[in-house]
Amino acid sequence: MSKRLPAIDVDAPSGSVTHLPLSSHAVDPRIVLSSIGEAVYDWDIATDALSWSGNAPALIGVEDAERVATGAGFNTLLDPVSPTTRAEAILLSETKDSGSGVPYRFSFVIRKTPGQSLWFEDSGRWFAGANGRAATAHGVVRRIEAPGEGDHRENPASNFDGLTGAYLRGPFIRLMADDIEKARAVSRTAVLFLVAINDLAFISQSYGFEAADEVIAGVARRVLGVLRRTDRIVRYSNTKLGILLTVFNGEGVEEAAHRIMGAVSAEPIQTSSAAIAVKLQMGCAVAPRDAADPILLLRQAEEALAEARIATDRPFIAYQPDSGKLEAQLQNITASDDVVRALNERRILIALEPVLSAQTRVLQFYEALVRVRTTEGEILGAGAIIPMAERLGLVQFVDIRVLELAIRHLVENPHHRLSVNVSIRTTITSEWMAALSTLAVSHPGVPDRLIIEITETAAMADVEATSIIVERIKTLGMRVAIDDFGSGHTSFRSLRALPVDILKIDGVFVQNLTRSTDDRFFVRTLIDLANHLGVQTVAEWVQDEEAAAMLAEWGVTFVQGEHCGLAMVPVIENPPELLQATG
Repeated sequence: MSKRLPAIDVDAPSGSVTHLPLSSHAVDPRIVLSSIGEAVYDWDIATDALSWSGNAPALIGVEDAERVATGAGFNTLLDPVSPTTRAEAILLSETKDSGSGVPYRFSFVIRKTPGQSLWFEDSGRWFAGANGRAATAHGVVRRIEAPGEGDHRENPASNFDGLTGAYLRGPFIRLMADDIEKARAVSRTAVLFLVAINDLAFISQSYGFEAADEVIAGVARRVLGVLRRTDRIVRYSNTKLGILLTVFNGEGVEEAAHRIMGAVSAEPIQTSSAAIAVKLQMGCAVAPRDAADPILLLRQAEEALAEARIATDRPFIAYQPDSGKLEAQLQNITASDDVVRALNERRILIALEPVLSAQTRVLQFYEALVRVRTTEGEILGAGAIIPMAERLGLVQFVDIRVLELAIRHLVENPHHRLSVNVSIRTTITSEWMAALSTLAVSHPGVPDRLIIEITETAAMADVEATSIIVERIKTLGMRVAIDDFGSGHTSFRSLRALPVDILKIDGVFVQNLTRSTDDRFFVRTLIDLANHLGVQTVAEWVQDEEAAAMLAEWGVTFVQGEHCGLAMVPVIENPPELLQATG
């Protein structure tokens, strides 16, 4: 005779057990899991609704069940040392659901008090919706004993990143506290570096995600090659690594940083796609001098790395307490708001500056220059917004807006041609390339009337990378110009590697052409070189007829500047041919 088993009502209040008449062959496994102290949940990913078994609040340690009724609410409980979140474990999965769901497993931490942290394991299976993306998940949460125990002791590999072999963030932060205390006990320091790979987004876009992963793994290998056995490396995020030099002594912090950077950049990293040259940007903080708490030390290193990524001449910056930083940050927030407001309020405009044939002085195309209208209606030049946008990392949004305006003008004016300046960093963004691709598909007659201008110094910083960008633009049917040519004293050999259509000679060398023999020699040499390569030329900042005639005699293709016409802002409300002067 089979024995009837007591069942548990999963919706009963925590601590109470309701015996229900279930046959032995019909026991709900979810009820069994709840009976042994494991909380069961369903997650509707589309609505973010989390449905828990009744014992979940007591297990997790929350009094208000509503606090864990959504995925977002549950995430607010997680301690920063948690290696990952449920959303990351599921939504970043590269495995496809073939119909039976995809398993997942991860750990997380909830900090009850400053001295008490609760560790949990979360395991389950997610299922895809009609679009192939994760739609629902069912899982179980259970307590694990403590850091370094339970499953972490049984499966130490769970502490490490499979791609790089570095620690995962959670285990790394747990170990940092001990390392900092050990350094302090012997009156030494521990140095934390955060490392970003320069232009990793461009590498991913140009060579593919696999190549980017190979670069990250290669950087980790080279860093490990110069660390001591007691030092640690962490996969801090998808794009960043962290390095902890424990019980630091001997060389200076900056010397250690340059030693690590030198080991990485000594030669290109070989990937399955290409050999890729890699440079790093680094920020660091020192414990216990800057902070003894691991989380605070990480924030300080992040702040230093953020400064290094903005600075063009300092790839490494150490954290420095500065009372003036708060004021500067507030100023940046205000400036950022100004840029975003100008974009949202459609106060970013383009002014059209004519570019003429040097031989006939007939209009050939316009250069679209950035302008911004103030809230009072005054129209200001690019200097009022572009430097600020570049400093704040917002220039790509300005570039995209200018591209939109240029496209609209070309659609409305089928007899016009335009050139548009763009930051080299903008060209590697998927949004900008997507806008160009959409243009080529939606407006077949427009691409061959658009010229994309890239500055010489940016283009020549990485000729191979720029060459890929240029080829992509030209594949879409547009022409490419190198702007401010001559300002960087580019080697002519590098120029031959770029399939550009137009060279725009920097106006610095043109404006004094009639008075400087050195400038005349330099400009004429550039024109001869371009003609030899079959590349058209534009002389910028042409001030008078004498200079224009001289340039035409030397064989320059186009002239541009005050002598050729002022930049004008199209009056959108009126016919496109009516222009408003901006000086």
